[in-house]
Amino acid sequence: MLLFVGCAGAAAAPASPTATPAAVSGDGAAGGPVSVRISGLAAGKGYLNFEVVDSEQAWKASGNPLVAVRARVTAATMRFDLHDLPPGKIAIRLFQDEDGNGKLNRNLVGVPTEGYGFSGKPSMMGPPSFADATVARSAAGTTVALQVR
Repeated sequence: MLLFVGCAGAAAAPASPTATPAAVSGDGAAGGPVSVRISGLAAGKGYLNFEVVDSEQAWKASGNPLVAVRARVTAATMRFDLHDLPPGKIAIRLFQDEDGNGKLNRNLVGVPTEGYGFSGKPSMMGPPSFADATVARSAAGTTVALQVR
């Protein structure tokens, strides 16, 4: 299932550095909620793009995610609450599209020039494997904190 949510109308409260643009629902399957907290964003610059996947195949292919979100960056820290996702392991990847061109910009040697991040235990050298990026879910709910690099 692919879910696209645009949250351009969301705004951060002046007293809070955290914006909560959306509660996102999946396909109705049983599973606890997932709260995704993303920090280190360049506030007010472009869009945050993130995907939630549940398989090695979806991780490698960059396709068929459980959830895909593109939201205007309104604060340095943003939170998304995901509901009705199937139970089991998930992995999250993100990038901040500061110039709005829809892709992660890189320099001449391939190093990203826009912010990016991964769930789990990402390596410092290149993108992590699905196994390294996975987060185990619980029926009671799961919080995933990601730091933009």
